[in-house]
Amino acid sequence: MWGFLWASTAFANCPEQPEEQLLVEARQVMQAFDASDADLLEAARDGLRKGLPCVDRPMAPATLRVLHRAMALIAYADRDRDASTRAWAALRALDPTLQPDSRRFGPGHGIWTVYEAATPDSSTVPLTQRSRGGWLVDGERTDEVPLSRAFVLHAQSRKGLLVHTGYYFRPEDVPTLDFDTLDPRRRSTARRVVTGLAGVGLLAVGAATMVSAARLEADLKDGTLPAAERPLARGQANRRYAAGSVLGGVGFGLAVVGFSIRW
Repeated sequence: MWGFLWASTAFANCPEQPEEQLLVEARQVMQAFDASDADLLEAARDGLRKGLPCVDRPMAPATLRVLHRAMALIAYADRDRDASTRAWAALRALDPTLQPDSRRFGPGHGIWTVYEAATPDSSTVPLTQRSRGGWLVDGERTDEVPLSRAFVLHAQSRKGLLVHTGYYFRPEDVPTLDFDTLDPRRRSTARRVVTGLAGVGLLAVGAATMVSAARLEADLKDGTLPAAERPLARGQANRRYAAGSVLGGVGFGLAVVGFSIRW
């Protein structure tokens, strides 16, 4: 499905300037058409697919236009006329003056038929899922997506971070998103809470171990233990003091890291 091909849900193994790299891949699509190079086109397609997950800020209008054009050409090469028409319609919605390059595509080229059929309209449908920080559709903040054309969809977290970028030809292609998994801040918060609670737990175990050692030592001092058992009890008390000290120290450190330090 196209929606899965062009959706992004992660930020891993990404270049320092993901949007600039996306532009490089999109322009490579044009080079592939100029050279009639199927391998180059496939490489550009793969680069776009891998590049979308790396987008870490809303795309600039120029990037959106180049991306829509690249998607229109890729869909045309795949003989998916409907998808190509929707991508051209998206491009025309952003800038009605844009059209296929007549120097590349002569008057009899089939892409002109697709382009002429790409008449964008204003019909929209609401997104069925609510994004915590809001949606951006082709750079505009809205909760509705176009019905008759392709679109770039960004989802934001409450902190304004991009947690999803997808290129979709149809509204029904938009997947149901797990924002708890996608939001890096929420993942960080979850890790911190788990770390902090683990620290508190170790502190409690360490304290209990120290109390147990203190009680055993009290029994040694008041003479309630038989003389034969005292050496063993003294060793147990020392080991409990040591274990309690280690557990308490580790627990305190984890609690500080979890509840006081942002990471």
